[in-house]
Amino acid sequence: MNALRAGDTETVLGHRAVAASTVGSFLRSMSWGHARQLDAVTRQLLARAAGLGALDTTPPDDAAVVVDIDATLVETYGLHKSGARQVMRTGRRGYHPLLAVMAGTGDVLHARLRRGRTNDSSGAGSFLAETLSRVRNAGAGGGWWCAPTPGSTSPTCSPPAAVTRPGSPSVPA
Repeated sequence: MNALRAGDTETVLGHRAVAASTVGSFLRSMSWGHARQLDAVTRQLLARAAGLGALDTTPPDDAAVVVDIDATLVETYGLHKSGARQVMRTGRRGYHPLLAVMAGTGDVLHARLRRGRTNDSSGAGSFLAETLSRVRNAGAGGGWWCAPTPGSTSPTCSPPAAVTRPGSPSVPA
């Protein structure tokens, strides 16, 4: 956070970057409804980024858009973090977020924070549906193919006919 507060950051942002403790206090005051509102904002930002060319949602030759859905473990320290109080299966404390990444580019399309002791596949179905909706909203064309990480317990994608855009070639499962 101190790196953000250095130099001409105030000129670029149009305001002074606040201290990390202030940001933490602000984030802790948020409810589930606030988180969903932020989700809607990130959905719009993804579509705008794609519209401006910062995110390539149209692979060459109308090829499939490959989305990698994976859960990861993020270690935390201290007992005062909600959702990270219990010990994970690794023996450490932390969070277990779901991530959706566009294969080939590494662009993060969607993320959902979950408590540390959450099973890998918990909430993956709704997360996948929301991710595909976001990518479609951002203008992705072509067929769809979801690539769960080998050994993952995440659900497989719907049959390509159910998730492709009308008129687009489907990708074999």
